[in-house]
Amino acid sequence: MGVLLDQLKRIDAEIVALKTVNTAGKPLFVPSRENIEKAFGEMQAIRTRLGKLQASAQGEPEKLLAGHLEEVLASGQAHLLAGKTQPNKYLTPILHRINQTLDKYSPKMPERPKKLNAALDQGMQVLEGASSLVEKVPRANLSLIVDTLDKISAGVPAWQAGLEESFSEADFAKLNDLSVKFRALGKKAADLKSFFLTASSRVQADTPPDYGEILKNIYGVELDELLSWYKEEVERCETAFFALGKEIDPRRHPLQILEEDLPAAENPKAMFASFRECLNTAREQAQRYVALPAGEECHVVHVPEHLKDYFPWGGYIYGGDVLKGELKGQVFLNQYNYENISRGWIYLLSIHECYPGHHTQFTKTAAGNMPLTFKVGAAVPLTEGIALRSETLMQHIFGDPAFPLF
Repeated sequence: MGVLLDQLKRIDAEIVALKTVNTAGKPLFVPSRENIEKAFGEMQAIRTRLGKLQASAQGEPEKLLAGHLEEVLASGQAHLLAGKTQPNKYLTPILHRINQTLDKYSPKMPERPKKLNAALDQGMQVLEGASSLVEKVPRANLSLIVDTLDKISAGVPAWQAGLEESFSEADFAKLNDLSVKFRALGKKAADLKSFFLTASSRVQADTPPDYGEILKNIYGVELDELLSWYKEEVERCETAFFALGKEIDPRRHPLQILEEDLPAAENPKAMFASFRECLNTAREQAQRYVALPAGEECHVVHVPEHLKDYFPWGGYIYGGDVLKGELKGQVFLNQYNYENISRGWIYLLSIHECYPGHHTQFTKTAAGNMPLTFKVGAAVPLTEGIALRSETLMQHIFGDPAFPLF
């Protein structure tokens, strides 16, 4: 049994070492046709070896780990196939990597300019690789690609302007080199956008994966099973919503209660101040249910520019290297939309995104002793499920009777 478990652990480490497994400490994956086919083949070879080990597994630990590794590899291959018709998944990490390196909360270390330099070089390679996929992309999938490429091009002036503040420790020559590379990246993104838009009108694209296949192979969700209960769940929530509203105030419609009792802040400054207070409360109360890793930190920041159109209220960015046990994350609010971020959203985000939601999940995973693929494998239903249930678990911590209605 020990020999088999050791073999499975080695496969676990092999999977994490694959170039397609994107963690903070690894170079960005270059999505050329050749690289995608090579990565798919590497995963298939590991699956073949794993299948032989899986057949001989006897104990529950071996069966559990072998089954998990098979799911991770199948999901990885599904990601690769989906990326051929929607390569935007390879483009957005360019924005994330650049913004994380420039972020003011990043340690002021001498290697930061070196990391940004690497991110810019890798970004150019990713854009070049993505150009080989143009004939595979259906025209319907172009909007996300164009939007990301526009964000890269539009971000260059601001990134260049912020270099001196972000890298005050760097000399002028290094900053100038980075500025030149930013300019080249912006031009490459603009050229690639034109290439995609021009080519899409004259090529025969691949058929994107079926939605049910994506749910099953990437997220581990059976569409038929989901469809079998979702309507009943919606109806139950609607009934509970009106019943709770009646308990709070039978004279007002529940939506009126939410609007009047959970108003938005008067300005972004007040919104952030309110959120920090709620975050402290959520962190304190969450420790009644979970043990937080020593040294974890969750910074409150403004929404990154490249995310402001996708996160109208706010969100969470771990940004560290989960394999190295890094324990710092960021929760952001969309200051551009402060008038629509009600107090209910402030309460909810402090729980769902932070304590005991996503920040707690990421840092506990980073600190935990577990197989490496458990730390990087797809887990959307689990992570979102825990965060959503945390909202109900913690709904009374702020002492606001209207929040459970939210």
